[in-house]
Amino acid sequence: MKKVMSAMLFLYVCAAAQAQKNLSRRIASATNAYSQFPYVPHVPHKIFPAEHYIGVNYRGTWLSRYPNGQLCDSGYLKNNMPDGIWKSWYPNGQLRMMIECNAKKLAATINEMQRIYKPGFSPPPHLQEMKDIMNDEESVPYDKLMYRQMYLSIHPPDLKDSTAELLVTVQEGDTVKTFMTNTLPFSECLVHGRYVTWFPDGTLKDSGYCENGIRQGVWEEWNEEGTQRAVGFYRHGMRWKDWRYFNKEGKLLYIRWYNRSEAITETIVLN
Repeated sequence: MKKVMSAMLFLYVCAAAQAQKNLSRRIASATNAYSQFPYVPHVPHKIFPAEHYIGVNYRGTWLSRYPNGQLCDSGYLKNNMPDGIWKSWYPNGQLRMMIECNAKKLAATINEMQRIYKPGFSPPPHLQEMKDIMNDEESVPYDKLMYRQMYLSIHPPDLKDSTAELLVTVQEGDTVKTFMTNTLPFSECLVHGRYVTWFPDGTLKDSGYCENGIRQGVWEEWNEEGTQRAVGFYRHGMRWKDWRYFNKEGKLLYIRWYNRSEAITETIVLN
């Protein structure tokens, strides 16, 4: 059985390599589209939160730049939720992250979280309340699983590098606005499709797919040196079956087997 799973993993990795080539072409196409926005070196505006300019029902493109003129974030917002391909860069100009978001699925997930929390009651739980519920050992397992999955599905990206003082250009229809802000373009998103991140030097960091915001299928991770660090399967956001881990020279170190709860059931160490 393990030999069969290993063969399946090899085939999935080959398919992932082909998908990576297609991804590179999509990145180049999307970058050319967003580079058409003009760069204004100085805007004499005060710094306000993004909501001061675009409102909660904003639908349109978002393009932000660091003080040095390099791109920071770009994508499309639908009711202030990222929709479609969203990309982020490091201050040195290297691409940091590219994810495929789905605003409709995000809205549906948020509504479901509010419904499950306390049917018929309001308001919905705050972030800390959700964490307490997930960590409460007396909670019903189903509720804990639902909250874990939904919480993970709407908080996948790390955008902490995007909180610097930024020059933002937004376009809604024929209206274009330019302003300064130091707030994130969004606080929640749901990835449905490709998820790729890079190190500051441009080396690939990790790559895989998300289904309804949860990691699903083959996932690959790399070291900063450019060698593969790990490869394996995700099932409903959790590591599953055999995962292979490598050292910085690319040598296979050990294989770990995970059950459906992501608990390690076996570790095979290679000499």
